[in-house]
Amino acid sequence: MKHANQRSENTAEAFPAQLSDLFGELARATAGQLRPRYVLVPRSVGELACGDLVIEPALGPARVAATRPSFTTPRASRQIDWQDDQGTSRASGAYLADLRLQTRQPAKIDCQLIQRSIDQAARSNREISADAARLIAAHLHRGHQSALHEFAVTGTIRDGIFNELDVTWRSPSAYVRAWSEALTSYCVGQDDFGPRPRWAEAAALKTKPEQHRAEVKPTPAPAPLDDSILKLLDAAFYLGFAVRTGHPDPLASKHLTRLLQQAKRGSDYLSPGERKSALKSLARFISPRI
Repeated sequence: MKHANQRSENTAEAFPAQLSDLFGELARATAGQLRPRYVLVPRSVGELACGDLVIEPALGPARVAATRPSFTTPRASRQIDWQDDQGTSRASGAYLADLRLQTRQPAKIDCQLIQRSIDQAARSNREISADAARLIAAHLHRGHQSALHEFAVTGTIRDGIFNELDVTWRSPSAYVRAWSEALTSYCVGQDDFGPRPRWAEAAALKTKPEQHRAEVKPTPAPAPLDDSILKLLDAAFYLGFAVRTGHPDPLASKHLTRLLQQAKRGSDYLSPGERKSALKSLARFISPRI
């Protein structure tokens, strides 16, 4: 079993062309406007859910179409049905439940960007930004034929998008449920369900994978924002909110105090002197206004 696990976790190296095409697909489809970032994370077969994109040892990149208990072996196992991203090719197999396979997950920086948009939208009592909605759709879509994929590329909101979001909302992952709710609320709040002009224009420029493959090269993702930096950015956001509304907000004041205290814990991105100066300046600017 140990040997099988080790082999399964190294399978990404055996499919470089497929992974390059797969990870760069939305960048090609949107002429570089949309570039979701991913990481490969080992997960046990027993934890896989429908829609997960997995590096299967024999098939390469494939999506989980269905998962159910298998009774072909004495040990706990799962029967997995696979499909490709076009939804056409299918395969099935039984796997031990504790076998670890590499799965594609959103990179930390994308998770942070989406969460910040959700938090700010909740604070301002509005919907998430269009860019955040697009990034959520890029990570939640389950193939090129899905309504979520079409929204990520052109901004078109088809009726089927709500059925797909209802499915993703049932995910065991808390962040997937939160993203599904945020994107559902965004779509419901739109007056125009048609394509967004800037997105659709970029989509019209897309090239065929074989024409663009050589230009899509793995590039290091930007470093995730340090927690202290995020706290300072959040503090600046709440400051702007208080100044814009022109009246004190006890909840914002309490939240700012907590953010400033947490930000003092340290940062890998600021020297101690820079962090101390930033916190002092921010606190001095905030105090007379809130």
